[in-house]
Amino acid sequence: MKKLSALVVTALVPLFAATMAQSCAGGVESVHGSGGDDGSGGGSSDGSGGSGSGGKTASGGSSSSSGGSSASSGGTTGGTASGGTTGGTCTQTDSMIANNGLATSGTWTGYAYTYMGSAPSSITPTCGTTGSCFSSALKKLCVSGSVGPDPTSAASAGFGWNIGGDPPKAVAPGGTGLAYNVAGLTTWMRFQIEGATSADTYCVNVPTATTGTIPWGMFHKTCYNSPPGAAYDGTTPIKSVGIVVPSDTGPAKPFCLCVVSLGPAM
Repeated sequence: MKKLSALVVTALVPLFAATMAQSCAGGVESVHGSGGDDGSGGGSSDGSGGSGSGGKTASGGSSSSSGGSSASSGGTTGGTASGGTTGGTCTQTDSMIANNGLATSGTWTGYAYTYMGSAPSSITPTCGTTGSCFSSALKKLCVSGSVGPDPTSAASAGFGWNIGGDPPKAVAPGGTGLAYNVAGLTTWMRFQIEGATSADTYCVNVPTATTGTIPWGMFHKTCYNSPPGAAYDGTTPIKSVGIVVPSDTGPAKPFCLCVVSLGPAM
């Protein structure tokens, strides 16, 4: 899970400076590893493959990814909203105050990172769990790319944020749940939290697009199974919070996500 430099952001409060358009049309480096789509290398998340910490590569700058169909912050077509994609363009939004991906929200602080599962998938920027990234994005914690199509549902991509400092460590999350404001977030994506080991990985389907609050008890191990695994107790230390972009048997899914605010709900 990845890092960026230290400025403070008010927990749970979106801080916008200016909305800027940034092109995401072009190629993206392919990064593959083993494990689950939690990016932990332990193979525990949604079972759809993923990059392990040994399979991630760090590259400080932003490459570019291909956009496809249009998507607004609510996931609909018919125009471009902040965090949406259309015609290969990713409209990016200023997010939590961060420098090179090192962000702070209340008691959470650490570096952001990205990862990919099995092909076909792409994401930009590509960066592992150590070192700075998002260096060209400054205050923007934005990622874009595409997943699928994949009849095995193994393709995936994701954004993660180490919340326990640098070097990453597991910390009590605090609050009653996860409060989020993520431009471009849709209900076919998932939130994921990871504990000290990959065995302590929990996920939940995004309940409402863009903004919302998720009680900790709604996070479950293998949340994609029916029935899901054990629920998260809300107190076991976790080291990262992230967003999983899964694939399915349908067409490729372009995405563009900008984390405006993310932190413990009080």
